Amino acid sequence: MIYKNTEIHNAAHIYDGTEGIRMLRAPKNVYDKLERGQNADEDCTGVELRFVMKSDKVTLKMRSYKEGITSTFHVFYGGIQGGWSDHEVNRVLGTEMCEFIIEKNSEQKLLEDMTKEGNFPFSPSVVRIVFDRGYIELGDIIGDVEPPTVEMLPKKTLLCYGSSITHGSNAICYSNSWVSYLAKKLGVDCRNLGHSGSCLMEKEMVNYIANEKWDIAVLELGINALDWDDNEKIRSRVDYTVSAVAEKNPDKPIFVISPFYTREDFEGKTTAQNWRDIISDVVKKRNYKNVKYISGAELIDNMSLISADFVHPSIYGVEKICNRLYEHMKKCL
Repeated sequence: MIYKNTEIHNAAHIYDGTEGIRMLRAPKNVYDKLERGQNADEDCTGVELRFVMKSDKVTLKMRSYKEGITSTFHVFYGGIQGGWSDHEVNRVLGTEMCEFIIEKNSEQKLLEDMTKEGNFPFSPSVVRIVFDRGYIELGDIIGDVEPPTVEMLPKKTLLCYGSSITHGSNAICYSNSWVSYLAKKLGVDCRNLGHSGSCLMEKEMVNYIANEKWDIAVLELGINALDWDDNEKIRSRVDYTVSAVAEKNPDKPIFVISPFYTREDFEGKTTAQNWRDIISDVVKKRNYKNVKYISGAELIDNMSLISADFVHPSIYGVEKICNRLYEHMKKCL
């Protein structure tokens, strides 16, 4: 999506706010059908502004449009994290519209050498404004910019759908999420459709994912619906999700993850394991050649990897998820 000569990545719909535009990560027709995920869909975690600077500086006018909620953003030059001044000086969005100045990096040749050395899939000419959790209203983009060309971006895209753990909750910042880490390890771009507290596999969301353009998909299912006690409902939603996405994309690898290790597992309860058994059975019976089941309890397997909210992984748990998932995935890619 292009707005004011800037690519807005990981957003599917923009609309007018009070002082600028706001973004949704799913199309409006999907957003309208989400059972309890509209707030999460408005959250701009993983949304990026991408542009190539022609002028020496660009001014971004932005704010957070929900009271009591602030947000931050990170600056990357392609695959290279910006310096301390890009992150530690005036990068917090409050509810008042503020101006944020992005200065063109003068060491372009060194950035290009670093990109080659790191084998990063982005051109360092692409400035990426990566939003952390928050509700962003974009007031203006002032400066001479142009959107990146296809050649400046990764050739392949990873799409991830799931709970707050996929969304990046409690990873300290989005760039520390397992999704972000995994995309870097795979050398691909990323679409994050994690929906905190609301990954419920609605038909409209599933159909949207099935018809989107991506090369690899990870579907993290179940943890937001552990309170469902109707096994037929669970099986029906999981089966529709797996079959719809797989049949529309028969040549693309799809990885289906069941609930990660939970406090319920630690306390000897069987709710999460019931979901794992059903998801595993659905994948086994469907027997699609491009779909692999991975137990979430293998990716994170004990309470020491979970934070003090007793739900979300710690930053060390996030790293463990990424590394273990990568080991599963690389065998199939």
